[in-house]
Amino acid sequence: MRPSGFTLTELLVVISIIIILTSISMPVYQGARSQLALRRAANRLAQDIGRAREMAISVKEQSGTIPLGGYGVYFEAIDSEYNAYIYADNGNQRYDSSDEEIEKISLEKETKIKKVGNGSQKYSINFTPPDPLVSFYEGSTQLVQKELEIIVSLRKDPSVTKSVIVNKSGLIYVK
Repeated sequence: MRPSGFTLTELLVVISIIIILTSISMPVYQGARSQLALRRAANRLAQDIGRAREMAISVKEQSGTIPLGGYGVYFEAIDSEYNAYIYADNGNQRYDSSDEEIEKISLEKETKIKKVGNGSQKYSINFTPPDPLVSFYEGSTQLVQKELEIIVSLRKDPSVTKSVIVNKSGLIYVK
């Protein structure tokens, strides 16, 4: 009768198989992790835009007063990416002063806002209560388009993107 247990050769073969399978699956895991970070960032941005819309619908007070023009999200290009801010509007239905800023929107560190609209420097989306009325601005010029697209990409590979779409009726979705 043979003693029970594994031989050294059997143990080395099993360990070798585990190492080979791990080295094959690691790049797949890294790609999936980046895709997940991109999806989370796009969904988070859509939620933050939706939060500004809901603040306008609920006529939320800011610093003890109700903002005359509702709430919105402002995008400003710096170098090759955009910063985004939620703001309380002073009544002109667009962002025009850092006094209006409530908070900066932050994304996952592996992602960035690559492009807004046609790629100009400044955009704002404003939600005016009670419906809310949705307005898009490029700088100080009101846009007549039916929707605004915000493209979120990976920092390491900017060709991998997700789009957040905001339309005139206030619908916000990730594509």
